[in-house]
This record gives sequence, structure tokens and C-alpha cells, in this order.
Amino acid sequence: MRRLELLIVCVASSMAFACSPDASRADRSSDATADTATTSCGACGREVPCPSGLSLTCAGGLSCRDNAVFARSSGLYHACDERELERLRRDNACAEAATRLGRCRDGCSAGPMPSRYAQCDLSRSDPTRTARYARLLCADALPTMFTPCQDNADCHPVADVPDLNLGCRGGRCQPLERPQPEPGFGDSCGLTSAPAADGVTNAPRCERCVVRTRGCFAQRCSQRCQLDEDCPAGWDCSVDAQCEGVCLPRGSSRDRSMIALACDSDAGAG
Repeated sequence: MRRLELLIVCVASSMAFACSPDASRADRSSDATADTATTSCGACGREVPCPSGLSLTCAGGLSCRDNAVFARSSGLYHACDERELERLRRDNACAEAATRLGRCRDGCSAGPMPSRYAQCDLSRSDPTRTARYARLLCADALPTMFTPCQDNADCHPVADVPDLNLGCRGGRCQPLERPQPEPGFGDSCGLTSAPAADGVTNAPRCERCVVRTRGCFAQRCSQRCQLDEDCPAGWDCSVDAQCEGVCLPRGSSRDRSMIALACDSDAGAG
């Protein structure tokens, strides 16, 4: 009887401590969910499932705060009760899981990152690529023609200015031609039937074939890019969640969820 009483006390103690804020953990697994995650809670060390819905999801990508740009790490913080969830929010757990990239000279921009770049998760990207995107989050004036410069890096990126490309010459950003297209760029990909969905796919004639299937069937061979100035004249850059960019003809959809040619593209099947 005494052993049964001790067991009841132990189980009750476990339940009492199951909601302790100290029992939370950060789960970095991409397939973790609040329904299946468990955490060791209570004096008895029992594994108790965290209640469904009590979790804080941290999205990857870039953010700007306190006049600095940060690369956020994606993750999922599980909470055992509402009090713990509120503490995670109050302590800004997502911000704590971010890496500072550098300061903005004039503070953070009042506007958001352009939508086609915002969904790119740079937490695993190389520093040079990250620095180019980070500048889009600062209030510092982006370079234009005749902006003072010391090297070519001072003249990039140029954002949302059709066909503009700049290089540093004589201490000023001077206009340059957009990059020359790679062989086969803009040609038909050689697909004879439409794939299952719009987007970027491998094809007989090129590794990066941009396809439109909804309402029409259009296809073009493309090439890698990071920002607009990496694309030939008349084409702009769209970037996916893995920070891999592809050039699209101007007027095409550039959002990550809808990378596709415009229906009036002149490159069809064949």
C-alpha cells in the first residue's frame, strides 16, 4: 500500500511539473510538430507530450532590428502551457536564434524586403550572397548612377530598376550593360509535353527550364541569378526558398510560389 501511495505521489508530482517553463526545448527538426513532440517534464522524469498548438514557430530568412540585419534560424519551440508560450514570445526566442550580419548605416528600412527575396532562407547561405540581400533591408540609399563608390560592391545591389546595372569607375557608379546570356538562353527547352506544374525543371536542352502550364504551355531556357542585375536585359530574377535564383522574362510571375512565364511568351513546345 505504501508503494502504491508513493507511485501516486510521483505521478502527481510529474503532472505538476509538466508545465514548468524550464521543461521547454527547441526542436530544429523540419518535420517536428507540436502534436508529436515530447519533452522530459516532472520530478519523475516522465516523457509527457506537449499540448497541441502550444508552440512558437521561428521562420528562417533575414530580419532587421536595432539598426542591424540578422539571419534567422528556422525552428520550433514547444511549450507545455500558455504561461511558457507567453514567456517564449516575451523573451523573443526567435530573435535569440538569429545571427547578426552587420549594421545599417541609416537604420532599418521602413518597408519590408521585396516579396520575391523575403522567402529566401539565408541561414545556410554563403556570406557574400547574404550580404547582398541584407542591404535591401537597410534604409541606406541603394546605389544609383553617379553614387560615390570605392569598388564595385558599393554599386550593388540595384533593386527594382529595369535593366540597370552599375560598376565603379572613377569613384562613381557608372552604368554597365546587363550580363550577356549563356548559350541557348531564352530558347525553347525541348519539352514536348507540359510538366505537372509551373516552375523550374530540367529539360532536354537546358538544366533550368522555366515553364508555364496554366492557361497556356510556354517554356524558356534560363540561367542562375541572385538579383536582377545578374540577368540579361529584359529579364529579372526570382529566388526560391533555397536562395537559388532563376532569370525570368520581365512581366512573368516572380513570387516563389508562382515562378512561371507570362502566357504571351513566344517560346512554346518543340
